[in-house]
Amino acid sequence: MTQATEHAHETIASLRKEIARTVIGQDAIVNRLVIAILIRGHVLVEGLPRKTLLNVNVPPDAPRGLRVTRLGHRVYSDKIVEQSDPRGRTHYWIGAGAPAWETLDGTDIGAIHDGYVAVTPLHLDLTNHGALARMGEWGNALTSQLKRDGQRRG
Repeated sequence: MTQATEHAHETIASLRKEIARTVIGQDAIVNRLVIAILIRGHVLVEGLPRKTLLNVNVPPDAPRGLRVTRLGHRVYSDKIVEQSDPRGRTHYWIGAGAPAWETLDGTDIGAIHDGYVAVTPLHLDLTNHGALARMGEWGNALTSQLKRDGQRRG
C-alpha cells in the first residue's frame, strides 16, 4: 500500500469515527454520509460536465466498492390499472406488476444487486434528438390536417 493510499484510509477512518460520534448507532447512515462526502470531494477536484448531475444509489449492506454506471431500464408489464384519486380524478398506474429490468451489466441496478455503490451521471434533457430530426416535417403536415378538420367543422 502506498503512503498516499494509507493516508487516505486513515483520513476516511477518522471521518467515519467523527460522524459516528454524532450519528450514534446508525452505521448505515454513517456509511452513506461517508460515501456522499467522498463522491462530493471527488467532484470538487475533478468537476463534472456542464448540466450533469449524479444519481447515487447505495446498497443496503456495506458496499463492496463503487461502480460508475449507466441508468438501468425498467421493463413495464402489460398491466395498466385505472384508479381514482381522493378527489375522484382518474389516473393510470402503468406497470403495476413486479419490476423487471433489462440486462443488468453496467447498470445502476446491476451494481446495487452485486453490492456496489452505483454512481450514474445524468442530464436533464430527455429529448430524443434523432427522432426530433426525423419528425421535423410532421409539424407542417399535421397543422394542415388540423386546419382542414377545423374548416369542416365550422
